[in-house]
Amino acid sequence: MLETLISDCLKNGRPVRFRAPGRSMHPTIRENEAVIVAPASASSLAVGDIVLCRSGDKITAHRLVGIDSDEVEVSPAAAAQPIRFTTRGDACIKCDPPVSPEQLLGKVVAVERRGRRIDPCGFLPSLYTRTYRFLSRLLRSLR
Repeated sequence: MLETLISDCLKNGRPVRFRAPGRSMHPTIRENEAVIVAPASASSLAVGDIVLCRSGDKITAHRLVGIDSDEVEVSPAAAAQPIRFTTRGDACIKCDPPVSPEQLLGKVVAVERRGRRIDPCGFLPSLYTRTYRFLSRLLRSLR
């Protein structure tokens, strides 16, 4: 029911705020932190953004790691339209199955941590995430 409410609000142009229940985006989004998601069109998204997408009856907020676009141009004014988006959680090894633009619900614009709003795609969170990922892989390989 929460998934339907979130989806309906975003489709009507309203931002939503909810608690992220999983750990797939750790350390960028920690378990049970509040995330704020704003509506976003597929053409406004870029690799590195954190997107909310629907997969079956569940929704996930994962980082956009790839955009496959149709290279056929109908006219010079028409830009290539994205046809598939590839996402992956920061704490995950494998990518999620590709999603279509219709499955994208919005973009995560902020994470609330200790009473402050943080831009999850800003420089410091990205640096922290990359350092954390590197050290985790290094420790795993040393075991």
